[in-house]
Amino acid sequence: MGFLQGTSGKFVDVTEDEHLKVDSVTRTKDNFINGDSGKVWSLPFTAIDPAGASDKFFYLKNTGSVPLRVTDIRISSTVVGIAYAQKVSGTPSYVGATAITPVSRRTGKNPTLQATANTDTDITGLTDEGNWFDLPCDSAGKQHHLRTSSNMIIDPGGAMALEWDTSTGILTGTVSVVENGID
Repeated sequence: MGFLQGTSGKFVDVTEDEHLKVDSVTRTKDNFINGDSGKVWSLPFTAIDPAGASDKFFYLKNTGSVPLRVTDIRISSTVVGIAYAQKVSGTPSYVGATAITPVSRRTGKNPTLQATANTDTDITGLTDEGNWFDLPCDSAGKQHHLRTSSNMIIDPGGAMALEWDTSTGILTGTVSVVENGID
């Protein structure tokens, strides 16, 4: 064991196997981004009543130049059902769209989310490009939570939608989004 002096003149501790002794702190990427730039948002939706089975009720398109990561989704329903998080393309058509106002997860900073986020009772005009995740709502009135360490990454110009499998049920929830140019 001994100390090694760096070019800055500061010393570091070295083990007998010539490994540096260091302390470190690990933070999740979204925690770091929120602390650094505040570019983490909640996209809340309330009391959406899809018109029928297999109707899309939430749409998110990245209109910026940096990838967006969906880190988690929380949904509650008045009935048992399954919400599907899907990769989609195309131009959405709405019955009566409601724009979602992104809520920054940091006070003191008010970054703008470069995205289009809407809810509706039956969003059409989209092509399904694959189902990312199923979010089973196995009991009415309970909040169900989907979290994924790999995230759902929406590149610039890309989009996702949430689809409800049953013809009934009133849905309330939050989609969590991080702007992340760090890969």
